[in-house]
Amino acid sequence: MSKLGRGLEALINSGPESVDKTTGITTVKLEYIKPNRFQPRKTFNREKLEELAKSLKENGLIQPIIVTKKATTEYELIAGERRLEAAKLANFDEIPVIIRSVSPKEQLQFAIIENVQREDLNAIEEALAYRQLSEEFGMTHSQIAEIVGKERVTISNSIRILKLSSKIQKMILEKKLSSGHARAILQVKKELQEQFAEYIIKNGLSVRKAETEAKRIMETDALALNSKKEKEISFPEILLLENHNIRKRIKAHREEIEISSGYIEKLSAENRRLKELNKPKQQADNINEKLNNYIKKDSSDEKLLSVKKRELKEKLEKIKKRKKHFPDLIPVNSDYAISQVFSKKHPALDFAVPKGTEVLAAASGEVLSVYEDKYLGKVIMIDHLNEYATLYAHLAKILVKSNMAVQKGEIIGLAGNTGNSTAPHLHFEILKNGENINPAEILKNLK
Repeated sequence: MSKLGRGLEALINSGPESVDKTTGITTVKLEYIKPNRFQPRKTFNREKLEELAKSLKENGLIQPIIVTKKATTEYELIAGERRLEAAKLANFDEIPVIIRSVSPKEQLQFAIIENVQREDLNAIEEALAYRQLSEEFGMTHSQIAEIVGKERVTISNSIRILKLSSKIQKMILEKKLSSGHARAILQVKKELQEQFAEYIIKNGLSVRKAETEAKRIMETDALALNSKKEKEISFPEILLLENHNIRKRIKAHREEIEISSGYIEKLSAENRRLKELNKPKQQADNINEKLNNYIKKDSSDEKLLSVKKRELKEKLEKIKKRKKHFPDLIPVNSDYAISQVFSKKHPALDFAVPKGTEVLAAASGEVLSVYEDKYLGKVIMIDHLNEYATLYAHLAKILVKSNMAVQKGEIIGLAGNTGNSTAPHLHFEILKNGENINPAEILKNLK
């Protein structure tokens, strides 16, 4: 039984019926058993299912499935869907079952435990199941992690995969990409994600190489500068530098256009003079040809200038957007003191502030989840739509909802001392690619 996981084992071995009573283990006709409506797995490996059906024909079903009674002769599956499907393939008329009374929440939990612990779910199905537990049953990421025996960050990262486009999710379902590849793809901006996914598949990149390539793409896109020295410039300095370069380039092109216009006037005057002097027609035609060619060239230069201006404007917008989604804003709107610094055991900064202090979004993004945790109290987690996410805990009040867009500096909650906090403060975490990093290395003007 231990193979089934703590949740399923408890389900089988507990409850009002015992397995040696007729109400605990019995046989039910397959036609009366409905599939689990909360089943997270959407696809089955046909070859493995046929192998299991062959084994059932030879050895019978040793381990009963678990069902809950819905009506006099109607049952709904809790756990054992592969065995149920294989029994149908083997043309069984009836099947041994254990009958248990469970809530819809428990029904989903046990279906997930069975599949996740046996590694039967693909990354998309697993993420959908976790999101269903979070949204429909109000479970926190920590509670889900405890049930399935995984880290909280693993659950959060899994749910983030659902932000990828349907095309990329299909690649994951087809096992062309792993969940590790999906996390790497999430690091790059949305408009490049599908192209990057195809690049990973085409070049057979490992997860590690995909992460390295994603980091390179982000740095190139964010700074759009070539030299190492320029890559170390801060965002405000980059904006000033780009503005200066745009002004210089536009000024240079304007000077060229002014020179061109002057030259055209000289050619026109020369053409008129030749006509007045009645010079040979061929000489005048040559000057006319030069004039027409230069007018065409000048028009081309104006178009080139327009393209350059547009490219530079787009580059500036990209840099501004990157800055907007970079979590460097102090997340409290008042005086504060750092009551606890970042460490391996405490992967956060604690800001000691009065109760009710406004808590600000450190960067623009989308609320990944809001929940209440035994230790962290009221919690907000924000995905900044790049490689960064932030977490705000021990809040007295939450002012945002899941999937809500937030702007940098927007008030998202009020500081408090919920959870296991002994005094009012904000517990603030920054995660990069799912791993905690020291906020002090990113926050600007930190005291």
